[in-house]
Amino acid sequence: MGPSSISRRLFTAGLCASALPVSPAFAAARKRICALSIANNYAGTGFPLTSPRNDAGKVIGEAQRLPKAWAADPILDADLDALRGKLGRFMKTAEDFDPSIVLFHYSGHGIQFEGRNYFLLGDGKTLVSFDDLLRRMMSSGRNPRFLVAFLDCCRDNPFDVSDEDSELFHVDDVFEGERRIFRVKDVARSSGMKKMELGRAMVGFATQPDWAAADGVGADGLSPYSRAVADHLREALSVSDLFAKITDDVRRRRPEDNRYLKQEPSVFGTPESVYLAGYPRAPGASFLP
Repeated sequence: MGPSSISRRLFTAGLCASALPVSPAFAAARKRICALSIANNYAGTGFPLTSPRNDAGKVIGEAQRLPKAWAADPILDADLDALRGKLGRFMKTAEDFDPSIVLFHYSGHGIQFEGRNYFLLGDGKTLVSFDDLLRRMMSSGRNPRFLVAFLDCCRDNPFDVSDEDSELFHVDDVFEGERRIFRVKDVARSSGMKKMELGRAMVGFATQPDWAAADGVGADGLSPYSRAVADHLREALSVSDLFAKITDDVRRRRPEDNRYLKQEPSVFGTPESVYLAGYPRAPGASFLP
């Protein structure tokens, strides 16, 4: 038998080995998408919202129906300890599922402080770093993950300058960081949340900087942005086209109120031809396995 025959046999054996079926248990454990929503209604504070719980339930309900997806129960009005516990469980399950895409939805108040973006917990006093949370969601697995984030929060500032001496807290490390004290006056004149660049990610905001995003305004109790996310999440669209459709919908659904006339969703990140639902319809698109 010549060297060429041996090479052909080895090559054929290699193909057969690579084609062996994956363990059923492993195949069942793998998920392509893991999804999470955090929502805060701020009952008992000076700036309550009506739609976040509804928003989270609707978006996560649609996410659960995406191909090979697992969606955790929404984290609702959690304090810092509860948030850390539930996030830890989500991260552990997501690590076991080893997804290629992480989908994140947030509904509530958001703000910028000292050059970083934060979301406000349901107590109305504790700010938690968006940047730290989202980076952890992208990098905690065995393989790189593409992040798709929908941030349904006003990008202006909810705090009243008349309460400038009231104490607030901020947490930069979502799992281990200490709560650091600062005062409303330190953020009351903030210009709102800033652009986010996280690498392999697309991050959508419900509105432009310094403008408000509408709360629940329809009979369904959903915000215009979260309603648009839920309506189009399971369509066979690239992520870029999905965000474009969401923007078009919000333009139609926003209230005829001067405060919301400039609610124009914005998107940051590097567009990739990634699909959440269905298979690509264009050459070069990638339906991440």
